[in-house]
Amino acid sequence: MLNIGDKAPDFTLKDPDGKEVSLHGLLGEGDILLYFYPADWSSVCTKQLSGFCSMEDEFKGLDIRIVAVSADHAYSHKAFGEKLGAKFTMLSGTKEVFEKYGIYLPNGFANRSYFLLDRHGKIKFMKVMPQPSDMIENEKLVELLREHK
Repeated sequence: MLNIGDKAPDFTLKDPDGKEVSLHGLLGEGDILLYFYPADWSSVCTKQLSGFCSMEDEFKGLDIRIVAVSADHAYSHKAFGEKLGAKFTMLSGTKEVFEKYGIYLPNGFANRSYFLLDRHGKIKFMKVMPQPSDMIENEKLVELLREHK
């Protein structure tokens, strides 16, 4: 089980173009909101990620990059991200990565989870939702992230 202050487990996953992206390669420029979600195209995930797009300036103002990870394939992320107009990183997660973070669900998906990482990969804030359909409303999420900067 991960805790605040722990170093986030590293991983290498594929982006929508099939390029391998590692967590350690994303660190160093600012904080990262590592957001795990169950699936592209679902209503709750669409609402959350659409909010990330519309609140891009708030995240930038906090110097936070978003990295969104689900079990969906790269081609799904590409279509979903294009539909949303997403400018954040989307990655195709694996069971092994979900297990490292303690969020693997028996159906093969990740539980909706939020991990705020500092530029060195240390966990500053984390919240794993009790049910995959639960989410932190985007405005509240920005408040929580601001508190934990």
